[in-house]
Amino acid sequence: MTTDTQTGAPRAFEAGFRRSRRGNLWRRLPGGRTVTVFAKDGGYAWCVAGEDGPTFSPGGYDSEADAPAAAWEELGDGGAV
Repeated sequence: MTTDTQTGAPRAFEAGFRRSRRGNLWRRLPGGRTVTVFAKDGGYAWCVAGEDGPTFSPGGYDSEADAPAAAWEELGDGGAV
């Protein structure tokens, strides 16, 4: 698995994001969960939604590119692609 040298997240994870009609980045994960990156308070945040309800990022991120990498770190092996 190739890893992005700046963010540490696997490139396959980051490459799997698409842009929604509202302009948010999103991707579906194994097991039916969805990761969404959205603008919030002048920065960006993420949300992982699944059967057990949503989990939101603990804070904001300066760039849209930083949020998926942070979501990957939070998910651990649960974000396997």
